[in-house]
Amino acid sequence: MAVKRSLKKHTDNVMRFLEGLSSREMQFDLTRDQGESEVKLKILEKHVQDIH
Repeated sequence: MAVKRSLKKHTDNVMRFLEGLSSREMQFDLTRDQGESEVKLKILEKHVQDIH
């Protein structure tokens, strides 16, 4: 149960971080290497959602 709570806490923190990124920062990352960055971000979001 403690592991589950800890994992949820860290997952929530990652979600807040991702939500807190400004559009400008995200646009910069996507523009720099749009194809690779977009794929990595989508994979990260999917993993975070699966864990959450």
